Amino acid sequence: MSKKVGIALLALAALAVTGIVASVPSAGTADEPPPTYVGSEACGTCHKAQYTTFQDTGHPWKLQTPAEAQAHGLPVPSGYTWNDIYLVIGGFRWKSRYIGQDGYIITKTQDADGNWIGGKNQYNLATKRWVDYSAGQTKQYSCGKCHTTGYSTTGNQDGKPGIVGTWALKGVQCERCHGPGSNHVSDPLNVKPVVDRSSELCGTCHSRGNDMSKLPAKNGYIEHHEQYQEILRSAKTTSAGMTCVSCHNPHVTSTSPVGTKPCALCHTDKVVQQAKTTHFLNGVTCASCHLAPAGKSAEAVANRGDVKTHLFRINTDPSFYTAPSGSTEAGNALDVGFACLGCHSAKDRNWASENATGYHAE
Repeated sequence: MSKKVGIALLALAALAVTGIVASVPSAGTADEPPPTYVGSEACGTCHKAQYTTFQDTGHPWKLQTPAEAQAHGLPVPSGYTWNDIYLVIGGFRWKSRYIGQDGYIITKTQDADGNWIGGKNQYNLATKRWVDYSAGQTKQYSCGKCHTTGYSTTGNQDGKPGIVGTWALKGVQCERCHGPGSNHVSDPLNVKPVVDRSSELCGTCHSRGNDMSKLPAKNGYIEHHEQYQEILRSAKTTSAGMTCVSCHNPHVTSTSPVGTKPCALCHTDKVVQQAKTTHFLNGVTCASCHLAPAGKSAEAVANRGDVKTHLFRINTDPSFYTAPSGSTEAGNALDVGFACLGCHSAKDRNWASENATGYHAE
């Protein structure tokens, strides 16, 4: 066996572990019709393991029916019943917002006296509290590009005037990344689904705005769903050929621990050193510090957001801030506040800087 063939077989074996196998995309040929969407359940008849774990991720639940939302234990906004709700936005891990039967996002609710007020229309799961989102505004739902599968900017889903665009399937389903699967389902041996392992594919939704050189920040935190912009700022990561799927199996929830194996591929000496520390013995991993939650989706407290960053690098200068107060753009590294003080809350930035500087050299 040649060295090149051996490397190729190893690569295919690695892809099989995550349930991803390279293939040639099909867009329809003279002998087959253009593919259409069939739904994730159809994929699950053959790809049962991937389908089962995928259902435990947030992707398929970006939009939920009232029945699904109730099954997940979500409440309904004050002044409404579930019959008033068309769809629920999110509600899997961070927050839920609600779309009325006219397709517009609900921005008014009733107070304890029965008066209609602006706000108290977003439910934050971690704290079980209602907060304001675009309070009192008339707000269309225009997030279908990243919350649905088979999205088109034309028309209004189900004729709802508040919905911008239409879609084939609600939520980020299998075919959002693998392409419409009807031809593959009809002829699975000869028609293969689209397989794109690039970070750019993830970045079509895990980004904010059109300028990927910017990293938007707000109120001292990185704004949520900007992971692609973050890794673009991680020069060592991109130059080393590391991509999103180097650590993340897209069919498994991102809360599953990745361990130290991806880190050890390049940072073996640091991983070995870390394993001997008190931190490691108390469950602190590479990700605990280098992927500290510096982003905010719903709730945040001092030095701790609710979305892990992908900047990786830590700047130990105590005067450096990842997202300076009042700034609308974040820097290119984590500060010691996020990296250290989220756990060591009784300490200050100078203490954190002193103890973090040269940490891996010990």
